[in-house]
Amino acid sequence: MAVRQARLRVALVLGIAAVVYAAQFPFLMGQADNSGTFGAFVLVNSAGSAAVWVYLRGLGVARGDVVQHGPDKRYLSARTRTGTRTVDLHELRSVSSRRIAITTVHSQKSLVVRDTAGARLILNEGPAWRSVKRALERPGRPAIAVGELARYDLGLSADDDGRSGALVLLGHVEVVAAVALGALLILVPGSL
Repeated sequence: MAVRQARLRVALVLGIAAVVYAAQFPFLMGQADNSGTFGAFVLVNSAGSAAVWVYLRGLGVARGDVVQHGPDKRYLSARTRTGTRTVDLHELRSVSSRRIAITTVHSQKSLVVRDTAGARLILNEGPAWRSVKRALERPGRPAIAVGELARYDLGLSADDDGRSGALVLLGHVEVVAAVALGALLILVPGSL
């Protein structure tokens, strides 16, 4: 039930963003001949698309304390923007890692953990990672799709083969691409 409610909240955010962009589009096309205001609207829409992207990327991120509970400490729960999410560590489906570029030198590491019920929780670097590592090392566990970078981040693999630097660069490119896509949707006639 909680997964369904979280998905409904995401759909609501996307719906509101689509309505806002759709309401602005006819006005922007009417301003195309007045280049002074049109450029400002392109800038605002580019910033808006970047803000929606950042918001959607952070929907499943654990905020505050991550609590391990239940029999055999099998559940991991945390508050997110869409409410409390709980992942069953004994029923994991996939574990992947992602990097968000904060500066050109530093990136924030996160683990994306999904269970077989479809619940997803994004864990920033911290004590909860040990619980995920123990769940992956548990004997008799079902097959879990674990990304190579996640294996490296959890200490289950000795080398990341240079992937971490490439993913930090990809994090920078991803932000620029989101802004460029927002501008492209406004500047190119018929792109919507």
